Amino acid sequence: EIPLCSTAYGGQVENWQSCLELCSETQACQQAVFSNGHCWGMSQRSSQDQDGLGGNNTNWISAHCYGEMCPVLPVGDRFVDLGPWRIAAWDDDHLSIANRVGRKAIV
Repeated sequence: EIPLCSTAYGGQVENWQSCLELCSETQACQQAVFSNGHCWGMSQRSSQDQDGLGGNNTNWISAHCYGEMCPVLPVGDRFVDLGPWRIAAWDDDHLSIANRVGRKAIV
């Protein structure tokens, strides 16, 4: 749990991209977590689900940063964001495909 550049741990940022850039610019940052305009920098990588809801990651975005390079696609525990779309594990047998407006399908 570390500050990112001059942004406090859990500090408010403009968007996910800003959070990811702050992690990339902070040498000790191994993972960035973003939710509701706030950004948390982690000194260790984790595959744990931050909100404890399994595949139903409605408000969290998380990405592991390796060295100075973060992934282009935001990924987390059983989900990947592709532009305005999120593909996530709903349970062991189903996926959910959702957009930022909140519409989703379970397949």
